Amino acid sequence: MKLWFLLFQSLAVATCTAAPMTLTCTNEEGRPIADLVVDLDMRTMRWAGFSYKIRSVTEGYVSAYQESPEAEVGGGLWILNRMTGLFTRIDVYFLFDTSQAAATSAKTKTQVAPLTLTTRTYRGTCTRPLP
Repeated sequence: MKLWFLLFQSLAVATCTAAPMTLTCTNEEGRPIADLVVDLDMRTMRWAGFSYKIRSVTEGYVSAYQESPEAEVGGGLWILNRMTGLFTRIDVYFLFDTSQAAATSAKTKTQVAPLTLTTRTYRGTCTRPLP
Protein backbone atom coordinates (compact mmCIF):
# COMPACT_ATOMS: atom_id res chain seq x y z
CA MET A 1 0.00 0.00 0.00
CA LYS A 2 2.84 2.40 0.81
CA LEU A 3 4.30 1.82 -2.65
CA TRP A 4 1.10 3.03 -4.35
CA PHE A 5 0.98 6.07 -2.09
CA LEU A 6 4.58 6.98 -2.97
CA LEU A 7 3.90 6.47 -6.68
CA PHE A 8 0.84 8.75 -6.64
CA GLN A 9 2.66 11.34 -4.54
CA SER A 10 5.58 11.48 -6.97
CA LEU A 11 3.19 11.89 -9.91
CA ALA A 12 1.33 14.66 -8.13
CA VAL A 13 4.55 16.57 -7.47
CA ALA A 14 5.64 16.14 -11.08
CA THR A 15 2.38 17.52 -12.44
CA CYS A 16 2.25 20.49 -10.06
CA THR A 17 5.55 22.06 -11.07
CA ALA A 18 5.36 25.19 -13.20
CA ALA A 19 7.66 26.10 -16.05
CA PRO A 20 9.69 29.30 -15.84
CA MET A 21 7.66 32.28 -16.97
CA THR A 22 9.12 34.88 -19.38
CA LEU A 23 7.76 38.41 -18.94
CA THR A 24 8.23 41.24 -21.44
CA CYS A 25 9.39 44.38 -19.62
CA THR A 26 9.27 48.10 -20.40
CA ASN A 27 10.75 51.01 -18.48
CA GLU A 28 8.81 53.98 -17.08
CA GLU A 29 8.83 55.69 -20.48
CA GLY A 30 7.35 52.57 -22.13
CA ARG A 31 10.54 51.57 -23.98
CA PRO A 32 11.27 47.83 -24.16
CA ILE A 33 14.04 46.54 -21.89
CA ALA A 34 15.31 43.02 -21.19
CA ASP A 35 12.84 40.21 -20.54
CA LEU A 36 12.43 38.89 -17.01
CA VAL A 37 12.43 35.11 -16.48
CA VAL A 38 10.75 34.05 -13.23
CA ASP A 39 11.08 30.48 -11.96
CA LEU A 40 9.04 30.16 -8.76
CA ASP A 41 9.93 26.46 -8.33
CA MET A 42 13.69 27.13 -8.40
CA ARG A 43 13.17 30.50 -6.62
CA THR A 44 15.23 32.38 -9.21
CA MET A 45 14.79 35.34 -11.54
CA ARG A 46 16.99 36.28 -14.52
CA TRP A 47 17.09 39.73 -16.08
CA ALA A 48 19.63 41.21 -18.53
CA GLY A 49 22.25 38.58 -17.69
CA PHE A 50 21.87 39.02 -13.93
CA SER A 51 20.59 36.29 -11.60
CA TYR A 52 18.41 37.02 -8.60
CA LYS A 53 17.34 34.75 -5.74
CA ILE A 54 13.66 34.99 -4.84
CA ARG A 55 13.35 35.82 -1.18
CA SER A 56 9.59 36.13 -0.80
CA VAL A 57 6.47 35.21 -2.76
CA THR A 58 3.02 36.39 -1.69
CA GLU A 59 -0.30 36.63 -3.52
CA GLY A 60 0.56 40.19 -4.47
CA TYR A 61 4.34 40.44 -4.76
CA VAL A 62 7.57 38.66 -5.60
CA SER A 63 10.78 40.06 -4.13
CA ALA A 64 14.26 38.93 -5.09
CA TYR A 65 17.82 40.03 -4.43
CA GLN A 66 21.10 39.87 -6.31
CA GLU A 67 24.46 39.93 -4.62
CA SER A 68 26.97 41.85 -6.67
CA PRO A 69 29.74 39.50 -7.86
CA GLU A 70 32.04 42.43 -8.63
CA ALA A 71 31.86 44.16 -5.26
CA GLU A 72 32.13 42.99 -1.70
CA VAL A 73 29.37 45.40 -0.71
CA GLY A 74 26.15 45.93 -2.60
CA GLY A 75 23.66 44.23 -4.83
CA GLY A 76 20.21 44.59 -6.26
CA LEU A 77 16.59 44.16 -5.21
CA TRP A 78 13.53 43.46 -7.38
CA ILE A 79 9.96 43.96 -6.19
CA LEU A 80 7.37 42.78 -8.72
CA ASN A 81 3.63 43.31 -8.31
CA ARG A 82 2.04 40.04 -9.46
CA MET A 83 -1.32 41.66 -10.21
CA THR A 84 -0.29 44.74 -12.22
CA GLY A 85 3.22 43.80 -13.41
CA LEU A 86 4.66 47.04 -12.02
CA PHE A 87 8.19 46.62 -10.71
CA THR A 88 10.79 48.55 -8.79
CA ARG A 89 14.44 47.57 -9.09
CA ILE A 90 17.00 49.10 -6.74
CA ASP A 91 20.78 48.75 -7.09
CA VAL A 92 23.15 49.70 -4.27
CA TYR A 93 26.91 49.34 -4.74
CA PHE A 94 30.31 50.98 -4.45
CA LEU A 95 31.89 52.45 -7.58
CA PHE A 96 35.49 53.45 -8.03
CA ASP A 97 35.63 57.20 -8.65
CA THR A 98 38.14 57.37 -11.49
CA SER A 99 37.54 61.09 -12.08
CA GLN A 100 39.47 61.92 -8.90
CA ALA A 101 43.17 61.28 -8.43
CA ALA A 102 43.96 57.98 -6.71
CA ALA A 103 44.56 58.28 -2.98
CA THR A 104 47.42 56.56 -1.20
CA SER A 105 46.47 53.90 1.31
CA ALA A 106 48.19 54.48 4.67
CA LYS A 107 48.31 50.76 5.46
CA THR A 108 49.69 49.35 2.22
CA LYS A 109 51.33 52.46 0.70
CA THR A 110 49.58 51.68 -2.60
CA GLN A 111 47.43 53.83 -4.86
CA VAL A 112 43.70 53.30 -4.25
CA ALA A 113 40.86 54.84 -6.25
CA PRO A 114 38.23 56.45 -3.99
CA LEU A 115 34.93 54.59 -3.59
CA THR A 116 31.53 56.22 -3.98
CA LEU A 117 28.36 54.64 -2.61
CA THR A 118 25.88 54.63 -5.50
CA THR A 119 22.17 53.85 -5.58
CA ARG A 120 19.90 53.66 -8.60
CA THR A 121 16.14 53.08 -8.75
CA TYR A 122 14.39 51.81 -11.87
CA ARG A 123 10.67 51.34 -12.44
CA GLY A 124 8.58 49.83 -15.18
CA THR A 125 6.16 47.07 -16.08
CA CYS A 126 6.65 43.38 -16.86
CA THR A 127 3.78 41.49 -18.48
CA ARG A 128 3.15 38.17 -20.20
CA PRO A 129 3.36 38.50 -23.97
CA LEU A 130 0.16 37.79 -25.90
CA PRO A 131 0.10 34.35 -27.60
